[in-house]
Amino acid sequence: MKTIRDRNGFTLVELLVVIGIIAVLISILLPALHRARQAAQAAVCMSNLRQWGMALEAYVDQYKGMLPQKGPDGHDSAQAFGPMTNGNNVVGFDDASLWFNALPPYINQTPYSQMVISYLTQGGLLPHVNADPSIWICPSANPPTARAGSNDTIWTGGSGFPSVPDNEFFELFGVASTTKIFVGGKVTLSEFPFYCSYCFNSKMTTTNNEGTSTTVNLINMSKLQPGDEVVTMAEKISYAGEDTDAVVQQWYNQAPAYVQLNSKIDSLGYTSNIAQPKCDWTRFTTRHSHGGHLLFADGHVQWFEWPDVQISPQQEQLAGSGGQNVADWNQYGKIVWSALGPVQ
Repeated sequence: MKTIRDRNGFTLVELLVVIGIIAVLISILLPALHRARQAAQAAVCMSNLRQWGMALEAYVDQYKGMLPQKGPDGHDSAQAFGPMTNGNNVVGFDDASLWFNALPPYINQTPYSQMVISYLTQGGLLPHVNADPSIWICPSANPPTARAGSNDTIWTGGSGFPSVPDNEFFELFGVASTTKIFVGGKVTLSEFPFYCSYCFNSKMTTTNNEGTSTTVNLINMSKLQPGDEVVTMAEKISYAGEDTDAVVQQWYNQAPAYVQLNSKIDSLGYTSNIAQPKCDWTRFTTRHSHGGHLLFADGHVQWFEWPDVQISPQQEQLAGSGGQNVADWNQYGKIVWSALGPVQ
């Protein structure tokens, strides 16, 4: 006959030891799992950008080497996606020559304007965080949010994308109106929700002469030389707070005053509109180990840490209290933002 002492079981000390061992193992494994998850997300992101590169190559093959349009540089209604030609030869945000409408069909995707129209008229879905995997969205991206402690309209409508009221669309060009008019088959929107992790290089077709910029409407792929240095698309920041990243803040705090003046960064992160369908080094992401990916004209995708893509202090110039653009945005032998180069 067994006594109480003969029963099988754990003593309290043994149980505590086992719990302690499990806790130690979890503390060791969790960071490794987190790093593995981050690496997997970065690989998916890189694959997304490669697919955009394949779409671009297919497009230029069909259109005799001509690139699609990056979109207006609009910060007012005169330059936004309106019903009229506005100097960029773009009529309406559903213009088929805009990159986000022109490229998707080549990789079995729906043009973005068609998704917006479906969203407006039928309640369809737009690419957004936490949705099904999408070529438009980096799996590491965060929802769009306005800057903490400010009234900035970097994103309007808050973080509830895409289920926001029509009058709270994310502001794309700093335009106050959200008028939606159908004219001659064209949908005219001065604002529409655009949350995409990958955007056309906004400086690719721009020359600069001591702060005076000139942009051409179209450019041939043959002009993008050397192909392994000219950026065609970049991974864009997803919310203003990304630039509170320690590496970004260290760069900002160590930069000369005239660089800080033009950087569009402060302790709260990025200070300008980030909802545009184009970007350059100023809107570059930090979500993959303090950096992100660039797509080059030869089709290869490469990761860079955020400071690596920034222009050097020697390229910055000061013009009074308002600051001034740079004379040459390019880092020859590494990254070429403007295929046309500076005005000589």
